[in-house]
Amino acid sequence: MKKIFKLQSCVLVVCLLFVSVFSNSVYANTAEIESDIVTIDNTKYKIERTISDSAVNVTLKEVNGDTLCTAVNNENGLYLNGELISEKATDETNSTLMKAIPRAALKWGPWSTSNITVKTGGMNAALVAGAIAAAAPWVSLSVIGGMSATIAASYSKVVIKMQIRYAKDSKYQYYQRKTSFYGNGTSKFGPTLNEDRKVPLYK
Repeated sequence: MKKIFKLQSCVLVVCLLFVSVFSNSVYANTAEIESDIVTIDNTKYKIERTISDSAVNVTLKEVNGDTLCTAVNNENGLYLNGELISEKATDETNSTLMKAIPRAALKWGPWSTSNITVKTGGMNAALVAGAIAAAAPWVSLSVIGGMSATIAASYSKVVIKMQIRYAKDSKYQYYQRKTSFYGNGTSKFGPTLNEDRKVPLYK
Protein backbone atom coordinates (compact mmCIF):
# COMPACT_ATOMS: atom_id res chain seq x y z
CA MET A 1 0.00 0.00 0.00
CA LYS A 2 3.01 2.16 -0.04
CA LYS A 3 3.02 5.05 -2.49
CA ILE A 4 6.05 7.13 -3.34
CA PHE A 5 5.65 10.06 -5.71
CA LYS A 6 8.94 11.34 -7.09
CA LEU A 7 8.69 14.85 -8.49
CA GLN A 8 12.21 14.58 -9.94
CA SER A 9 15.09 12.08 -9.88
CA CYS A 10 16.64 13.44 -6.72
CA VAL A 11 17.54 10.20 -5.00
CA LEU A 12 19.78 11.75 -2.36
CA VAL A 13 16.84 13.47 -0.69
CA VAL A 14 16.29 10.56 1.66
CA CYS A 15 19.78 9.15 1.38
CA LEU A 16 21.42 12.08 3.13
CA LEU A 17 20.55 13.76 6.38
CA PHE A 18 18.44 16.85 6.74
CA VAL A 19 20.49 20.00 7.31
CA SER A 20 18.75 21.34 10.40
CA VAL A 21 19.51 18.30 12.52
CA PHE A 22 22.49 16.66 10.85
CA SER A 23 25.03 19.04 9.39
CA ASN A 24 26.41 16.36 7.05
CA SER A 25 23.36 16.55 4.78
CA VAL A 26 22.52 18.44 1.63
CA TYR A 27 19.38 20.27 0.64
CA ALA A 28 16.98 18.60 -1.75
CA ASN A 29 16.30 20.34 -5.04
CA THR A 30 12.71 19.12 -5.17
CA ALA A 31 10.19 17.61 -2.78
CA GLU A 32 9.73 13.90 -2.22
CA ILE A 33 6.47 12.63 -0.78
CA GLU A 34 6.12 9.28 0.97
CA SER A 35 2.93 7.74 2.32
CA ASP A 36 2.47 4.41 4.10
CA ILE A 37 0.08 2.52 6.34
CA VAL A 38 2.02 1.22 9.34
CA THR A 39 1.08 -0.81 12.40
CA ILE A 40 2.04 0.90 15.64
CA ASP A 41 1.34 -0.90 18.90
CA ASN A 42 -1.24 -3.16 17.16
CA THR A 43 -3.09 -0.21 15.59
CA LYS A 44 -2.88 0.90 11.96
CA TYR A 45 -2.01 4.50 11.12
CA LYS A 46 -1.23 6.45 7.98
CA ILE A 47 2.04 8.39 7.94
CA GLU A 48 2.72 11.01 5.28
CA ARG A 49 6.24 12.42 4.99
CA THR A 50 7.35 15.26 2.69
CA ILE A 51 11.03 16.12 2.31
CA SER A 52 11.84 19.43 0.61
CA ASP A 53 14.68 21.93 0.44
CA SER A 54 13.63 23.65 3.65
CA ALA A 55 11.95 21.08 5.92
CA VAL A 56 10.82 17.56 6.62
CA ASN A 57 7.08 17.54 7.34
CA VAL A 58 5.29 14.52 8.79
CA THR A 59 1.58 14.03 9.39
CA LEU A 60 0.30 10.99 11.28
CA LYS A 61 -3.35 10.10 10.86
CA GLU A 62 -5.80 7.48 11.96
CA VAL A 63 -7.02 5.29 9.11
CA ASN A 64 -10.30 7.26 9.10
CA GLY A 65 -8.35 10.40 8.20
CA ASP A 66 -8.26 12.16 11.57
CA THR A 67 -4.89 13.83 12.21
CA LEU A 68 -3.16 12.79 15.42
CA CYS A 69 0.03 14.81 15.16
CA THR A 70 2.32 16.80 12.91
CA ALA A 71 6.10 16.92 13.11
CA VAL A 72 8.41 19.43 11.43
CA ASN A 73 12.19 19.24 11.09
CA ASN A 74 13.63 22.54 9.85
CA GLU A 75 16.63 24.79 10.42
CA ASN A 76 15.30 25.77 13.84
CA GLY A 77 14.98 22.23 15.20
CA LEU A 78 12.57 19.31 15.45
CA TYR A 79 9.01 20.11 16.52
CA LEU A 80 6.04 17.90 17.41
CA ASN A 81 2.71 19.73 17.35
CA GLY A 82 4.65 22.98 17.63
CA GLU A 83 6.79 21.96 20.63
CA LEU A 84 10.58 21.70 20.34
CA ILE A 85 11.60 18.11 21.11
CA SER A 86 15.19 17.85 19.84
CA GLU A 87 18.50 18.55 21.49
CA LYS A 88 21.47 20.05 19.68
CA ALA A 89 23.11 17.58 17.30
CA THR A 90 26.74 16.61 17.65
CA ASP A 91 29.03 15.91 14.71
CA GLU A 92 32.49 14.53 14.17
CA THR A 93 34.71 13.31 11.34
CA ASN A 94 36.87 10.23 11.80
CA SER A 95 38.32 7.98 9.11
CA THR A 96 38.46 4.93 11.39
CA LEU A 97 34.94 4.79 12.77
CA MET A 98 33.85 1.52 11.22
CA LYS A 99 34.72 -1.15 8.68
CA ALA A 100 32.89 -0.90 5.38
CA ILE A 101 32.14 -3.04 2.37
CA PRO A 102 35.26 -2.64 0.19
CA ARG A 103 35.10 -0.97 -3.20
CA ALA A 104 38.75 -1.18 -4.11
CA ALA A 105 38.72 1.21 -7.06
CA LEU A 106 37.15 4.09 -5.16
CA LYS A 107 38.77 6.77 -3.06
CA TRP A 108 36.50 7.33 -0.09
CA GLY A 109 36.19 10.47 1.96
CA PRO A 110 36.37 10.32 5.77
CA TRP A 111 33.59 8.93 7.89
CA SER A 112 31.30 11.56 9.39
CA THR A 113 29.13 10.89 12.43
CA SER A 114 26.03 12.78 13.52
CA ASN A 115 23.87 12.25 16.59
CA ILE A 116 20.52 13.76 17.46
CA THR A 117 18.65 13.31 20.73
CA VAL A 118 14.86 13.29 20.49
CA LYS A 119 12.88 13.83 23.69
CA THR A 120 10.20 11.11 23.77
CA GLY A 121 9.18 11.15 27.44
CA GLY A 122 5.40 11.11 27.91
CA MET A 123 4.67 10.28 24.28
CA ASN A 124 2.57 7.36 23.16
CA ALA A 125 3.82 5.10 20.38
CA ALA A 126 2.02 7.00 17.62
CA LEU A 127 3.54 10.34 18.62
CA VAL A 128 6.98 8.74 18.83
CA ALA A 129 6.60 7.43 15.29
CA GLY A 130 5.72 10.88 13.98
CA ALA A 131 8.68 12.46 15.74
CA ILE A 132 11.23 9.86 14.58
CA ALA A 133 9.89 9.97 11.01
CA ALA A 134 10.74 13.67 10.87
CA ALA A 135 14.04 13.35 12.72
CA ALA A 136 15.36 10.52 10.52
CA PRO A 137 13.89 10.98 7.02
CA TRP A 138 16.14 8.31 5.48
CA VAL A 139 14.72 5.55 7.76
CA SER A 140 11.71 3.72 6.32
CA LEU A 141 8.31 4.34 7.86
CA SER A 142 7.78 0.62 8.46
CA VAL A 143 10.99 0.38 10.51
CA ILE A 144 9.97 3.42 12.54
CA GLY A 145 6.53 1.98 13.17
CA GLY A 146 8.07 -1.23 14.47
CA MET A 147 10.32 0.58 16.97
CA SER A 148 7.94 3.20 18.30
CA ALA A 149 6.13 1.05 20.88
CA THR A 150 9.45 0.01 22.44
CA ILE A 151 10.58 3.62 22.58
CA ALA A 152 7.33 4.84 24.15
CA ALA A 153 7.37 2.11 26.78
CA SER A 154 11.04 2.26 27.73
CA TYR A 155 12.83 5.52 26.93
CA SER A 156 12.45 9.22 27.64
CA LYS A 157 15.12 10.11 25.09
CA VAL A 158 16.30 8.46 21.89
CA VAL A 159 19.67 9.08 20.26
CA ILE A 160 19.86 8.44 16.52
CA LYS A 161 23.47 7.90 15.46
CA MET A 162 24.39 8.03 11.78
CA GLN A 163 27.80 7.35 10.22
CA ILE A 164 28.31 8.08 6.52
CA ARG A 165 31.05 8.50 3.92
CA TYR A 166 31.11 9.21 0.18
CA ALA A 167 33.02 8.43 -3.00
CA LYS A 168 32.42 8.97 -6.70
CA ASP A 169 33.65 7.99 -10.13
CA SER A 170 32.79 9.38 -13.56
CA LYS A 171 29.23 8.01 -13.48
CA TYR A 172 28.11 7.50 -9.91
CA GLN A 173 28.17 8.88 -6.39
CA TYR A 174 28.54 6.20 -3.72
CA TYR A 175 27.76 6.29 -0.05
CA GLN A 176 28.05 3.88 2.85
CA ARG A 177 25.93 4.57 5.91
CA LYS A 178 25.21 2.95 9.25
CA THR A 179 22.35 4.01 11.53
CA SER A 180 21.99 2.94 15.18
CA PHE A 181 19.42 3.78 17.86
CA TYR A 182 20.07 4.27 21.57
CA GLY A 183 17.51 4.57 24.36
CA ASN A 184 18.31 7.21 26.98
CA GLY A 185 21.66 7.70 25.27
CA THR A 186 23.31 4.36 26.06
CA SER A 187 21.03 1.32 25.60
CA LYS A 188 21.28 0.10 22.00
CA PHE A 189 18.01 -1.20 20.58
CA GLY A 190 16.21 -1.75 17.31
CA PRO A 191 17.77 -2.66 13.98
CA THR A 192 21.18 -1.45 12.86
CA LEU A 193 20.68 -0.19 9.31
CA ASN A 194 23.65 -0.78 7.01
CA GLU A 195 23.56 0.65 3.50
CA ASP A 196 26.01 0.54 0.61
CA ARG A 197 24.58 2.31 -2.43
CA LYS A 198 25.34 4.24 -5.57
CA VAL A 199 23.31 6.83 -7.47
CA PRO A 200 23.91 8.32 -10.93
CA LEU A 201 25.65 11.66 -11.25
CA TYR A 202 23.45 14.26 -12.92
CA LYS A 203 25.11 16.98 -14.95
